[in-house]
Amino acid sequence: GVFGVLRIVRLTRVLRVFKVSRSMQGMLVLVRTLKRSFSAFMILLSSIMVSMLLFGSFLVFFERGTYVRFPNEASGQYLRDDGSPSPFLSIPHCMYWCMTTMTTVGYGDMYPVTNTGKIVAMFAMVSGIVVLSVPITVIGANFDEETREQQRINELRKRVITLERLRVTDAQRASVMGANPEAPDVAGIQEVNCLLEDHMHNVMGDLNMLLSKSETTFTQLVRKVVIQSRVLTAVPSR
Repeated sequence: GVFGVLRIVRLTRVLRVFKVSRSMQGMLVLVRTLKRSFSAFMILLSSIMVSMLLFGSFLVFFERGTYVRFPNEASGQYLRDDGSPSPFLSIPHCMYWCMTTMTTVGYGDMYPVTNTGKIVAMFAMVSGIVVLSVPITVIGANFDEETREQQRINELRKRVITLERLRVTDAQRASVMGANPEAPDVAGIQEVNCLLEDHMHNVMGDLNMLLSKSETTFTQLVRKVVIQSRVLTAVPSR
């Protein structure tokens, strides 16, 4: 009744997991990897579909057998040369077999018995290895690159925070000078400024390395602007 529907609606609270996952760096890296590997996914999908149609057509031609109509019955059945019923009745049935074979799952519920069908099966196995290996390699490389990029971003943020903490403002300089106007701590101020310059040089080097990559997604462009603004706000005023 109504209470049963309300209980089902309460299950939607599980979707909060996706909201929490947005703050996880690992999930962000995974999402960026999937976006970056979109073309590889399309190549994988199209290659699998073409291979399934191709090998499925060959297999239904060689393995479907002969249609035999039973006496006193309106329907019949496809029988193979050994007299067993053929499971390869149509191209969709053969596409299911191609998927399990190309992905090396191999349930064993459907298998060819003719020599030509076995040859088609061997080509399907080899093509499955080739079709799956290339896109998976690209996706793995993109994931590794996105992970390294996230590590560089984290390091850049740490350096920006360090610069903000070490920044000597005009008020702090006035405070130091006012403590002892005749003998200000000029050496200390110069040391801090040198340290700031060194950190700024490292940060800008990492930033240029990060921005030198060609990035096209909107979120990555926004990230560029955020990083640049943080670095600019960390520059000490002279």
